[in-house]
This record gives sequence, structure tokens and C-alpha cells, in this order.
Amino acid sequence: MQSAVKVPIFNIIEETKKRVIKSGYAKVGLFASESTNKLKLYQKAFADSNIEVISANKEQQKILNRVIEHVMGGNQRTEDIILLKDIARDFVKQGAEAIVMGCTEIPLAINQVHTDIKLFDTLEIIVQCAVDYSLKR
Repeated sequence: MQSAVKVPIFNIIEETKKRVIKSGYAKVGLFASESTNKLKLYQKAFADSNIEVISANKEQQKILNRVIEHVMGGNQRTEDIILLKDIARDFVKQGAEAIVMGCTEIPLAINQVHTDIKLFDTLEIIVQCAVDYSLKR
């Protein structure tokens, strides 16, 4: 695909992986859609980096799905912040040092102001890549 266009194509997962590697974390939790988790997109991408990715269990995934649906419907809810913080705390108990928000709707429900654990906002990361590229031109 890259050869078909004159501008770079940024891969949101690879760019996020670079940021996590640069930050020095060895284990991260993943807030992602059910399909992203089922396909293990982040787990496969991170496999060669010695960074372990903790995925949501079935109950946590149901919560993540509901939060994503709420955001897509324009309904940001305080309860969703609490639920996401609970999942993040569980990931920390499993050794997570940070959370990758692997669905672009998640940052609309929770952000760094809401928690002490480091959050990687994949949408912010990919936007920063585009800005950095533009500024270097």
C-alpha cells in the first residue's frame, strides 16, 4: 500500500508499540474492542518486543463493549470511568505498568486525569505521528 501513495502510512498499533517500548514498560493492559482482542492484534504486534499484553477477561470485555457503545452513542457516563478504573486496577494487580487504549472510543470515556496509571491514547499517538511528519516536511 505504501508504494501507491506519496505520503507515509502510519500503523496505529506499531506506532503505539514504539511509544510503549520507548517508555520502558514490560507489561501493559489493553482496553480494546472485542474484535481487536479476538484477533490479538496488539498481542501479535507486541510479541517481538518482549512486552506482555494483558487482555480483558470475558466480564471485562463485556464492560469494555458497553463503554464503547456508550461513547459511540454520544453517552459519556461517570459510571463508565469507574468501571474502566476497576479494570485498570485489576490489570495492575496482574502486573500491568500502563494501559494501552486500543480502541479510539475509549479515550472519550477516560483519560489521564482520571487515573494514576499511565494511559497510552492510540489516537493521540497516531495524530502526533502525522503532526511530526508534517513539521519535518
